[in-house]
Amino acid sequence: MEKTRFSDIVTELYGLHRAKSDDYGDEKDYFPFGAISYVQMLHVKTKRLVTLVQEKEETPNFESIEDTVKDLTNYCIFFLDYLARTKDE
Repeated sequence: MEKTRFSDIVTELYGLHRAKSDDYGDEKDYFPFGAISYVQMLHVKTKRLVTLVQEKEETPNFESIEDTVKDLTNYCIFFLDYLARTKDE
């Protein structure tokens, strides 16, 4: 992958995060049970992705494969941030 394409994707994901944060509020409020909350959300998004890929011939009513991968990527980043913040606990 070209460096500029990678950078463009990361920039898009950051913009998506900022826009959703305005709608949803602080992501910390959505992960009240620490690491297990992050793992649960990653599990739910992964299950959604599997369903979308298996049914790729059908048009989803809501989130596309791309939308789900973007959300999954941002949740991974949230989890990395959590791990960094709680490393010494």
